[in-house]
Amino acid sequence: MNIYIGQNIKKFRTKNNVTQEKLADYLSVSYQAVSKWERNEAYPDITMLPALARFFNTTTDELLGVDNDKYEAEIKAYIDEHSRLNQNGFGNEARELSLKMYAKFPNDFRVIRQYMWDLFYDPNYDYDNHHNLPDWRTIHSDEIILLGEKILSDCIDDQIRFSAIQLLIMVYTGLKEYDTAVEYANRFPEPDEKIGAVLGEKDPEIGIYYQQKNFSDLLEKLFGMVIFFPYMIKDAKKSIKMFNVLANFYIGLFGDEENNVGRHQNWNVAEFYKYIAEQHLLLGEHDEAIENIETAAKYYLFCDTEDYQHTSPLTDRLQLNCTDNVRWVGWQGRLGDYQANYLSTEEKYSPLKVDKRFEAVIQKLKG
Repeated sequence: MNIYIGQNIKKFRTKNNVTQEKLADYLSVSYQAVSKWERNEAYPDITMLPALARFFNTTTDELLGVDNDKYEAEIKAYIDEHSRLNQNGFGNEARELSLKMYAKFPNDFRVIRQYMWDLFYDPNYDYDNHHNLPDWRTIHSDEIILLGEKILSDCIDDQIRFSAIQLLIMVYTGLKEYDTAVEYANRFPEPDEKIGAVLGEKDPEIGIYYQQKNFSDLLEKLFGMVIFFPYMIKDAKKSIKMFNVLANFYIGLFGDEENNVGRHQNWNVAEFYKYIAEQHLLLGEHDEAIENIETAAKYYLFCDTEDYQHTSPLTDRLQLNCTDNVRWVGWQGRLGDYQANYLSTEEKYSPLKVDKRFEAVIQKLKG
């Protein structure tokens, strides 16, 4: 203990990006005490070892350096074997393995996580006749809630914590304790998908709203990826083709009789056409560039609509709010003015500035 405990505390603390002050607060000691432990000038009271082990998601043996390699090898072998059994259709055997490992390592959070999931998906439940049985998500709810709270209280591994939260959301949804389920859903960095699943059970109409919102948000992420494609492709003709496909994709999914696609999608479609225009400029095709700038302007102006109720069946629960669009691009004012300023000052559009059609687009954007 004199040799290894200080070194191991420092190793685990550094590995988990924990400061001496944070560890000291957890143990209700001074940070100077932690510093002395790590310098082997002193060592913690033996009663602190369980708390230290829980904090670092390890065992007291590992903390003390006792059979650490053997312990880790056994946990790794369990994880690999559990995965192999499941992949080969031996779910019951995998579950039995989890039960044995949990009995042997009840404080290892990796073991606890897998044990919780195997509890949750109970193979003995009669899923075919579930209408006559309690909700399958609740049959082990007491134990799953207890273990989940243990993880959230003591475990600092985010993957394990989020896995526990996911289980708690499903358990509380099954118990119809929707407010509690939503509280856990809000612990995720992007909680809307989780909240939508919970509230969708409480009220299907709310569930549809969140499904539509999540789909729309997914396209926002797609947009953030594809805008860099021209720099990757480095071929103007291929970029033009690709952005035309993307613009038609958005319009086909969300467009109404005026091809207003609503929410931020108008901005995205406008950007696609602007990128097409810029690729035509690289090819010296000025007429085609102006045609696409004119089309882009139409969608930029749609962004300044005060309110817009979506009409597509994929988004008809959503409503466009002009204020949200302004905040999204970080521009305090009309988006048409923002783009008029961009087109007027950006050097790449200099070849078009002598064309009256280009000037007409600028004036149209200014309103």
